[in-house]
Amino acid sequence: MTRKRNILGTPSIDRIGEGSVALTRLLELEEALNIPPERGGVHFSEAERQLVRTIRRRHSAARELTAEQRDKIKRLWESMRKAT
Repeated sequence: MTRKRNILGTPSIDRIGEGSVALTRLLELEEALNIPPERGGVHFSEAERQLVRTIRRRHSAARELTAEQRDKIKRLWESMRKAT
């Protein structure tokens, strides 16, 4: 008996996994943007706020995140986690 082959392939599955993690982090960043620092939220600069909005708009249009966008999300998310 032969085993069914994965038609997506490992690289595709890896990209899907990376995209899922990045989208989850992007959602957490968007939620954190709505909490003012006075109420326990993280302080974001205007450039960071704009970056999150831009990435969301581009993802909504393309339905895909680039490697550069995933890296930016990761760095911003990690800095947010350290601040809390």
